[in-house]
Amino acid sequence: TPNIIPEPTIAAATPSACDKPVEDVDYEGNDIKFTQRSNSDDCCDDCTKTPGCVAYVWTAWNDGTCFLKSNADKSVPKKGAKAAKVANDCTKTPGCVAYVWTAWNDGTCFLKSNADKSVPKKGAKAAKVVF
Repeated sequence: TPNIIPEPTIAAATPSACDKPVEDVDYEGNDIKFTQRSNSDDCCDDCTKTPGCVAYVWTAWNDGTCFLKSNADKSVPKKGAKAAKVANDCTKTPGCVAYVWTAWNDGTCFLKSNADKSVPKKGAKAAKVVF
């Protein structure tokens, strides 16, 4: 399983390994396990550290719970839930070794075949994939 290692950027921001959470959505079924977290921001870390986890759903149940998912194909409305998928476009693309995310066009991920040279770009978030 590849690991994503953040690279420093001029904004000192690191990319999230997960997509931005979607409000009021649940990925039905396919629970691997659940973890206690007071906010949805911590669920991504739990998911990326759990083998087979491809998405999570956070709810306020029990003072905050992350439901880690093995599949996120079926989404259903769920009031108050926050759902996100692991951002793995690069790991699924042959030859991709890194990516750069920018806010261009409401958020765009540029997949890279080489990460030998980096340059500062305000607001950009970059990461290398390590296998």
